[in-house]
Amino acid sequence: MASLKFNEGEYHVALEMFQGVLKSDPGCPANVRLGIALCLHNLKEPEAAIKALERVLELEPNNPEAMAAMAVLSMNNGDIEGGMKAMAKASTINPRQAAVINHVANHLFHKGQYDTVITLAQKALKSTESPSLLAEANFQLARAYQAKEEYDLAHTHYAEAVNLDRQLVLAQYGLGQMYIHKRLNDKAIDCFEFVLSKDKDCFEAVRILASLYAKVGRMDDAHSLLKRVTAHNPRDPDPWMELGEIATEKKEDNTAKVH
Repeated sequence: MASLKFNEGEYHVALEMFQGVLKSDPGCPANVRLGIALCLHNLKEPEAAIKALERVLELEPNNPEAMAAMAVLSMNNGDIEGGMKAMAKASTINPRQAAVINHVANHLFHKGQYDTVITLAQKALKSTESPSLLAEANFQLARAYQAKEEYDLAHTHYAEAVNLDRQLVLAQYGLGQMYIHKRLNDKAIDCFEFVLSKDKDCFEAVRILASLYAKVGRMDDAHSLLKRVTAHNPRDPDPWMELGEIATEKKEDNTAKVH
């Protein structure tokens, strides 16, 4: 999923995925173009990013997420006045637009402004009754707390995000990480199996799930996933080492059974 790759920082991959969707369906939702704009911004192509946002606003003049993104990008490029005008227009459409707030919080998270993200996400929680927007706000809170190493709060908000929207893959991923932190491996496995059911090519999740399977004794499952990882990136030595450890453990188990 393009959004997952974006939030993992794989902007080139996310951009290709968003562009693929646009090429196959030029009439796709405007948020696909918005994703392209954000990828371009993070790839240090501000002019192209602004052009993509301008196209979104041509198609949907009152798209608050695009307005908020335009505001952020304009201010980053030194156009404080233009940025303020774009944000003011977004606020005029809906003064407490939770989607806009979540979008700005998402951008600031990637800038490392975690305290501001928390403040914005808390405002978003008070600005809507939409389960999907509440889930997104809880997700923004959770990962900001995780970045600040406040893991109990992160766990609480990841869990609430998943409770509100089970399909929110990034929240499932984060909740799985919190279960690992608490050594609740079976619950973590449930989360990462869900992530892979939605994005089978998320190899970071594949590696995590392989490690979890090994921890709970599911060696055949761990071996199968690690083979996928080594096929994907044969130059990474770590999964090869894990495969060797699994092979050794299997051999020891078979020897013990013989005796």
